[in-house]
Amino acid sequence: MRARRRSRGKPALLLIILLALVALILFRYVFVVRNVEIGGDRQVSDETVTRAASIDFGSSIFFVDEAWIRAGVNALGSVRLDGVEIRYPNTILLSVSQRARKAMLLHMGDIRVLDEECCVVESAPTVPDTDLIYVNGMTVTSYTPGVPLQAGAGQVEAYCAIMRALDESAANGYVSEIELSDVNDLRLITRSGITVRLGDSENMSNKIAWMRSAVADLEQRGEGGGSLDVRSGTKADYSRTGPEAAAE
Repeated sequence: MRARRRSRGKPALLLIILLALVALILFRYVFVVRNVEIGGDRQVSDETVTRAASIDFGSSIFFVDEAWIRAGVNALGSVRLDGVEIRYPNTILLSVSQRARKAMLLHMGDIRVLDEECCVVESAPTVPDTDLIYVNGMTVTSYTPGVPLQAGAGQVEAYCAIMRALDESAANGYVSEIELSDVNDLRLITRSGITVRLGDSENMSNKIAWMRSAVADLEQRGEGGGSLDVRSGTKADYSRTGPEAAAE
């Protein structure tokens, strides 16, 4: 009986060893990173994105660190990583998109170009030769390319709310400057010199929609300067005097 058990045990042991060897071979030589494919609309090269991702070719496909890849690609500033897909046995697909250049501000003597999420897309010693909204009054405490700025309380949130609303109403072209000094008294300055009072960040979509409609009408009538109050989010009140005089 014992001899029979030993004879039956040997094939089982051999099978376990064989399966372990097959698993080891698959793990070490098949399911490893061999290829990286880059998808998405962007202006940087595949090589630039691949280098930034810092992918360890030849390492296990099962241990791909998406957070590490995301941090590396986003650090380029000009692009964002939208997704990571594993295609077994050996390919990683990175979806990357170009960050939009929406606004700019002056920080530590350089111009920081921002996207709609308040991420630094690029830095330049001089004003870029492009049409960007100028951001005034933001107290920047630190920045990292591809990461939202660190700034005064509520300022980044206010910036993002305004930029989202401008995109929703296709109103970016009307705005020259955003004033963020007081997050409870946010203001815009239009290209025709009208100061728009927004109040706080609440109900921003309606406020910007009212602003766009009113400013388009005022510009068509040749009006410039003065103050436009949309703080209620339900109407737009225009005064030919400045905002301080109108408040009085």
